[in-house]
Amino acid sequence: MIQIDNKFDVGQEVHLIGRRCYTSSNGKKRFRWVVKTKKDKPLKVLCIYYRHKLYGENELCYNIQNHDKVKTDRIFADYESAKQQCDKWNEEKHGL
Repeated sequence: MIQIDNKFDVGQEVHLIGRRCYTSSNGKKRFRWVVKTKKDKPLKVLCIYYRHKLYGENELCYNIQNHDKVKTDRIFADYESAKQQCDKWNEEKHGL
């Protein structure tokens, strides 16, 4: 039997972060981490599933309203913690 420790429950409201592309005045594209949900309109978790990878680590993923296959490190329970994580990743240039 598989034992899964999930941070979020089905029906819980969460905030999603992701990368957004910005084009500078000289035409170069630049990515930044942003909170994709509005502060007053969080999204609901629809489904929790465990994804098995053939040659990598298994991972826990969530289906969220209007989004599929969101990893655990990209969703947060409140807007403030999501904004802090975006600022931290932008300073470190994490995954850009």
